[in-house]
Amino acid sequence: MEPRAIAAIVEKIARSPLSVSAYFKRHKLPFGRSRYFQYKAQLAANGLDGLVDGRSGGNRRELTAHAQGFIRGVHQENPQLSLRQIADRVESSCGIRVSRMTVSRCLRAVGLKVQWPLPVKAETIESSCGGFEIIGALALHLGWARHTAEMIVQERERFRRTAAYRGERVWRDREGRNRQGQFTGAYNRRAEICAQRFASVEDKRKGKNYSRMALFQSSEFVLERKCLGLLALPLITLNGLMRSANNPLGNALEHFCGYNYQHHTLDKFLRELKYLGISDRLLREQVWFWRQHWQEFESSGLPFLCYYVDGNTKPLWSKKRVKQNKVTMLGRVMGCLEQVFVHDAFGHPVYLETYAGKAPVGEHILGLFEKIEAALEGPGPPLRVRRVIVMDAASNGVATLRAFASQEKYHYITALDDNQWNPRKVIEEGRAKRYYYGEATLRECRLELEDSREKGYLVEVRAVRIDWDYGKRTVLITSLPKEVVGASLVVKAYFDRWPSEELQFKRMKSFACLNRVAGYGKKKLPEYVQER
Repeated sequence: MEPRAIAAIVEKIARSPLSVSAYFKRHKLPFGRSRYFQYKAQLAANGLDGLVDGRSGGNRRELTAHAQGFIRGVHQENPQLSLRQIADRVESSCGIRVSRMTVSRCLRAVGLKVQWPLPVKAETIESSCGGFEIIGALALHLGWARHTAEMIVQERERFRRTAAYRGERVWRDREGRNRQGQFTGAYNRRAEICAQRFASVEDKRKGKNYSRMALFQSSEFVLERKCLGLLALPLITLNGLMRSANNPLGNALEHFCGYNYQHHTLDKFLRELKYLGISDRLLREQVWFWRQHWQEFESSGLPFLCYYVDGNTKPLWSKKRVKQNKVTMLGRVMGCLEQVFVHDAFGHPVYLETYAGKAPVGEHILGLFEKIEAALEGPGPPLRVRRVIVMDAASNGVATLRAFASQEKYHYITALDDNQWNPRKVIEEGRAKRYYYGEATLRECRLELEDSREKGYLVEVRAVRIDWDYGKRTVLITSLPKEVVGASLVVKAYFDRWPSEELQFKRMKSFACLNRVAGYGKKKLPEYVQER
């Protein structure tokens, strides 16, 4: 009803001599008795405006007329504002908290069109080696790149205090170069250059101009970035199939380490590092770094610390005379480099050394562990725990056993070749026991082994004979006392070499070109003449 019609009915009831109840009983009206009193009160308070039906605008309206006008003004001033931004302005200016839908209905009611802002597209970068960036992120998260760069900076500052750096050559050697400073053939024909061609790094340090090296001018951030670039070399060279990073795949360095280095820059960085003599410390620090991150791994299930030692031989194709050894992967004797790796019981490589030809393993293994003993121990007092070095059958010489017998810190576990087993060498043999971790029968034995270099010198060792259910026999020897470590644990520790070391070799050959020679130094040796 119109407000005027309602007001006329209210006045007519008020002037009637009948009571309100009697009036409603006698006359038929469009509203009831209770509504009459509401209309009467609203008319007395607000006049005709109080009789306007506000339900057409919605119940419990949050927006006042002032707020609606404010919304229209804000939208007309800047149509690009989102509904959320307009709602925030209404709350800050009018003190009314409204939702985005309320603002939208208000604008549609007055015929204003809401221009929805286009969604912001995420910035994407296409890379052919995006998956490898996970390794880079892991190296940054664990702090490997920063740790390596800090070691280089510390060694660089140490080298600045040495006599070799203080006696550096400060003048520019222009002999044998053209006007542009480029090397010519005359430079290689110089007598002093020919004499230093195969000299060791220690000799070359004497006449080097270190202040002009990029390594001595680079910041720690640049060194960290170059370390990440070196980490990506197996990827961008397709596991060593390409000898240079200057290929389309090498452009991934820009995404991996933040700069698209050329191969010459990375190669120069490696060549300059050798003048610092940093290789030994870098290897030892790598042992300490990874031990800090691996120390919380689950137990290996063995009552002793176990380390696996084995070598990996790489063929070295060179026309020069180099030391030779058997390269099993090619089935021939040729020039090669052999790397000796140390893995822990979890399969983590903790140390390596590279040798020309055959590596001095066997009795020399204990000397290798002396170099990394502090890093393996970690901070705090020395650990009172047995340490066991597991070696393959190539290191089971009597000289090795005698070296282990002369100390008490390390024990060994190794295997005998088939031609080394002789039942007549058995002094004592125990009763048969089943292998706890496989299908085999074990027997404790005591063997006598003769030193091939010193005839008549016998060594008595503990042996475990393994008779597999499928017919094969294996014999292990160890210095661990049987009262402390049983035969099953000895066998388990030895055959864990496959997942803890041999499997790592297989993976690294397929991914990180472990079977390829990335580079090597040259040194002239004195002529060896065999006397007849």
